[in-house]
Amino acid sequence: MSDQPENINLLTAQIGDRDVGRQAYPVRVTLGDGSAASDWLRLADLPPPPPARSGGDDLAEYGGRLFARLFVGPLRGLFRQAWIAAQRSKGVLHLQLWIQSDDPDLQAIPWELMHVSEGAGAAVPLAATPLVAFSRYLDSATPFGRPIERWPLRVLIAIGAPNDLPTRWPGIVPVDYAAERAKLDRVLRAVSASGQIEYRFLHPATPEALVRAMEDGYQIVIFYGHGLYLPRLGTSLMLERDDGGSRLFAAADLIDALRRNGSRPALFILISCNTAAQRANPALDNLAIQIVRDGSVPAVVAMRDLVAVDLARAFTQYLCDYLLRYGMIDRAVSAARRQVIDPDSAGWSTPVLYMRSRDGRLFVPNAQLEFARLLSNDPQISPAALAAPAGARLSLLRARPDDQPNPQDARVLLGQLLGVGGRPVVVSGGSRISRSLLLQQWGWQQNRATPPSPTQGEPDDPPPSPAAAGEGGRG
Repeated sequence: MSDQPENINLLTAQIGDRDVGRQAYPVRVTLGDGSAASDWLRLADLPPPPPARSGGDDLAEYGGRLFARLFVGPLRGLFRQAWIAAQRSKGVLHLQLWIQSDDPDLQAIPWELMHVSEGAGAAVPLAATPLVAFSRYLDSATPFGRPIERWPLRVLIAIGAPNDLPTRWPGIVPVDYAAERAKLDRVLRAVSASGQIEYRFLHPATPEALVRAMEDGYQIVIFYGHGLYLPRLGTSLMLERDDGGSRLFAAADLIDALRRNGSRPALFILISCNTAAQRANPALDNLAIQIVRDGSVPAVVAMRDLVAVDLARAFTQYLCDYLLRYGMIDRAVSAARRQVIDPDSAGWSTPVLYMRSRDGRLFVPNAQLEFARLLSNDPQISPAALAAPAGARLSLLRARPDDQPNPQDARVLLGQLLGVGGRPVVVSGGSRISRSLLLQQWGWQQNRATPPSPTQGEPDDPPPSPAAAGEGGRG
């Protein structure tokens, strides 16, 4: 395990090998400050999880039982301590489940369904509450490295759409490449409009083309298609031959390619059923675990079961959006889950995050998005905003640095800007700079939310209240 990061509210729950005599698994819970306690996890009479389409009460009841089994006795006290700390600090508890056993029963449990009750209130899903960033931790001998600071993030999308599925693999639903590309393009276009990511579709998605593309320095790889399990190969990705026919890309071949690659992706997103499934042999069955543990990729989001295609697309869009904002993959996954949650379906819990980072940070957080969030959430700022065209007679305040400071410094900067008084504040940047466009869009949205006053269009007239203009970037 790598060293614990500082200033992070961290809880790690380690589950060891089953003790045959006790018929239980040893569990040790450790907090970021070093506090720790141990107890036993007993699963003998745990009922099976409810069907995917179940009532909210059934999901909450099962999730509550699961939580009670894992956090028993003194372990629950440590959880409450970390939970209360997150509430008081208005921060996030990074909860990492570290399953050190190869027991397939442990890996197969839908831990993402855990629910926690707060007083007399209704139970809330632990993996989708704003207070918790949940992940399944994996240890790796390879050093984790530093978070990525390059922008825009480069995203590679491989759609496995062989043309012979009906004949060679009857029972597997064919993938329409053109249709799926158009839908994914529409989803990701909203995220890339600000220039924060750029993405490329790989076609045809052959194993050789995928390996060559990964060597080109993409930070995120998205696979959309089918995962197929064969006892001798484990879980493989259904890719294509040059002629469009189907070809399996075995996990072992993918891992070998990653090991040879000098610039591994920071994140794999596998929009494919059963890529996080667990059967008899964890070393072969769970592709996501292999990619993180053996391929030394920092994080993988995979599906532990069948997943609705529309939900998977929406989840991916929100995941990319929140990853740009936070830079932390566990926080981004939890936030994306909240956007697709359905109280009467377990589909939101199907994406599983495996990672080997102690704090979940894959990327340096997007400073411009953080700055826009601070602007939009600050109660002192009027919802009115102006986006001034070139040459407009407005006071130009050159106080915006090129590299956005951390959130605390940003609040100080906002205080200075708000202290101008009586005049609109304009944060200006080049018209073709992506970060300028981002805040222009924010300003436009704020304008849409507030009807303009009769004098707002006249540059010489004072505005009704101080406003933050929606340009930004190089000050």
